[in-house]
Amino acid sequence: MSLRCGLVALTFLALLLMVAGCDGYENHATHAEKEYTNENQSRLIAAVPPPILTDSLERRNLVRRYQVMNNPSKVSWIALVSYGKVMATYTIKGKVSSVSSQLTCPQQVVYMGSNAVPIDMAEPDGSYGTNGEAIFFFTPEGAYKEWRGEYLVSDQPFVLQTPPQIVAAVNLEKAGK
Repeated sequence: MSLRCGLVALTFLALLLMVAGCDGYENHATHAEKEYTNENQSRLIAAVPPPILTDSLERRNLVRRYQVMNNPSKVSWIALVSYGKVMATYTIKGKVSSVSSQLTCPQQVVYMGSNAVPIDMAEPDGSYGTNGEAIFFFTPEGAYKEWRGEYLVSDQPFVLQTPPQIVAAVNLEKAGK
């Protein structure tokens, strides 16, 4: 069975190397490097085969994370960090999400002759492209917050050693007008 795993890994590596080529151009040096890498990887897999695991703590952790965080009533705490300083802290309801998460498949494969070509698809709002690199979340009051930067999130309250650097004051009279 470990030989089969080695062959699968070698096939995957060969496909990866073919895809990673320079837009279909391959000179003698890159071909020689690819061959060397394939042969070397084959020797290493034969000499030190990867273990056949009967359990996966990584998968168990992922399942547990989904079970804990996929709860719309879940309350957590977040600290938003910039340049090593905590800029703000919030209590959140639900989970932190990426603005790059999508509800629909971003591409569709269209066949043009014998070539498979990926075509970008519109988002549900009719737009194309990405939403950048940021996270978003909602406070228990329903306020939407978006942040592009580092953050710490916990499902237990935490104590900060330094006060947040940004303090936002809301004028409720102006907000209602």
